[in-house]
This record gives sequence, C-alpha cells and structure tokens, in this order.
Amino acid sequence: MNKKKTPWLTLFLVVVIFVGLLVCFMQFQDFRFAREELALEQQSLATAEARLIVVKELNKQKGQLEADMTVLAQSLPNEPLEDQLLLDLQSGADLATMDFVQIRFAERVDVDNYTEMPVQILLAGTYHEILYFLDYLQVYERSLRIDELRVDESEDKMTVNIRASAFYAAE
Repeated sequence: MNKKKTPWLTLFLVVVIFVGLLVCFMQFQDFRFAREELALEQQSLATAEARLIVVKELNKQKGQLEADMTVLAQSLPNEPLEDQLLLDLQSGADLATMDFVQIRFAERVDVDNYTEMPVQILLAGTYHEILYFLDYLQVYERSLRIDELRVDESEDKMTVNIRASAFYAAE
C-alpha cells in the first residue's frame, strides 16, 4: 500500500515544486520589470530636477529679464514708422558728418510676430565718418540688422552701400 501512495506523492511534490518555480520566475520577472521602471523614473526625476534648477535660476533673473523685455519691446515699434527711421538715419549721418545720398525701402517680409522692412542706404564719407555712423547704428534704439556693407572708394570720399533691415511688430 505504501508503494501506491508514492507515485501520487511524488507527482504531487513535482507539481508543487514546478508551481513554486513558476511563481518564483514570475516574481523575478516582475522584480526585473519594476527595477527597469525605477531606473526610468529616477532618470525622469533627474531631468525634472535639472529643469527645476534652471527655472529657479531664471526666476532669480526675472527682474533683469523683464527689464530687458521692456527695452526690447521699445526697440520694436507697432508701426513701420518709415519717416522716423529716415529722420534717425539722417541724424546719424549728420552726426558722423556724412552725406546721406539715398534710401530705398524694399518689399516687407512678414515673419511670426514681426515684420521685416528691408532698406538700402547709400552714404558718402571718409573712413572715420563711416565708423562714427556704424557706432551710431550700434546704439540706435530701434531694432536694425545690417545684412551687407559695401564700401567703394572714389577720389576724395568713400561710397557706402548698406543693405539692412528694420523691424516692427506684426499686427
């Protein structure tokens, strides 16, 4: 009678061991998956902490950034103001004692939040007068980008051809 119980007992033990191993394997897989998730979450946390540091630094600079924004907003008028630009460029040429020969406005280019107003400026003067005029443009309160500057030398004066762009806020 002992011999008949042994195969059932052995079979039962084999099944219990197999089920136990299967449960252990599934738990090991769950543990490995949880460890991978933890690594991803730690990486996300490190990224978020780095962003937080940047935001805190920007918050410290908030006053300066707002002041810079105010200055930049003033350098970008709401209208083209071609007449004011013309007067300002003439004033810059007069301060540099240059001859303001010609100005031409080209077709405007609309960009996201602003409009680019290309302008061609022709001036005549000496080398030092050109430098004085460029110094004037450097401190000019309106946003102005010089795209090209060509200097041609004649007998007594230099001819300066400036291709630039002025900007104003888009409507």
